[in-house]
Amino acid sequence: MLNISQSPLEKRFRALVGASSKKFAGIVRARHVLNALNKNDQDTADYLSAFYDQAHFIKDFKKFSSMTPEHYLKMLRQRQK
Repeated sequence: MLNISQSPLEKRFRALVGASSKKFAGIVRARHVLNALNKNDQDTADYLSAFYDQAHFIKDFKKFSSMTPEHYLKMLRQRQK
């Protein structure tokens, strides 16, 4: 459809965005989760919908926020008091 093979497309994406498409997708998913948590939208099914399983979700969450989802929620609750 784009008349370009995967490798050159990935190189162009990386040059424009500064990250691979896989890493960029992970950042978008992580931001979605953090925004939902910050809005007190705690529907776990919504958070996990973009992830293969709970372990994958926790691993990615820790990679982008430097803490577990449980620790992040505790921190949010303390701020709201």
